[in-house]
Amino acid sequence: MAWAVVTGGSRGLGAAAALALAADGFDVVVTYRENREAALGVTEKLTAMGRESLAVHLALDDLAAVEAFAREVSAARRPLALVNNAGEPFPEGLGDVDLAAAERLVRVNTLAPLALVKGLADALGSHERPGAVVNVSSVVARGGSNGSSVYAASKAALHGLTRTLAVELAPRVRVNAVLPGVLATDMNAGALADERRARAARELIPLGRIGEPSECGAVVAFLASERASYVTGALIPIDGGVLARLALPGRRGRDREANESA
Repeated sequence: MAWAVVTGGSRGLGAAAALALAADGFDVVVTYRENREAALGVTEKLTAMGRESLAVHLALDDLAAVEAFAREVSAARRPLALVNNAGEPFPEGLGDVDLAAAERLVRVNTLAPLALVKGLADALGSHERPGAVVNVSSVVARGGSNGSSVYAASKAALHGLTRTLAVELAPRVRVNAVLPGVLATDMNAGALADERRARAARELIPLGRIGEPSECGAVVAFLASERASYVTGALIPIDGGVLARLALPGRRGRDREANESA
């Protein structure tokens, strides 16, 4: 019996990751901050899949509570995988940045994952096969985006943390990160309900469509599995090709014409 811990597992990418991990044979602890009913709904789905599951309230901005949670779950479940999914958005331009709110965001997006890895490292590395940590970052940490300075900085710090811990915890624990682009999560539902904004998003994505949370969950489950046994320190975009595209004016049309004439 192998346990995985998924923070922010009540909805969106966290719920998709929990379901994908369960399909791979993991029992799952999901944490939630506010939506207990949604978290219990996820655990019901996991139970229906024949897996053990548990929903635990955890406020990631309370680092003392995060450390206590890590001690408790380490002793009780001895997890094999940790998915640092929960995060705080911060869609504010530089002139509107509130430094107290920014400090809280950094605690949630960067320091809480660090505290969880620190607290769970011994348990993750105590199995016959290496344990796995998957940090959920964002394409904006690599590409930049208006109004996302604090959020992007916190996720870029997560990249440095991922690569450093991949070296420090090897060979007993593998550490990787996924960088989601625009996905059809409930967090993005408001923006994507505006057809003009949804169309603009699709036009920026080489694959021409909005991604599904399950597509991110599948990659998370892969990175947590033995199928990824030689993968550590990787930052993997799940963005339909956004970070691969050099968005020069008019370039997409010329590229298409070149491809059609080849």
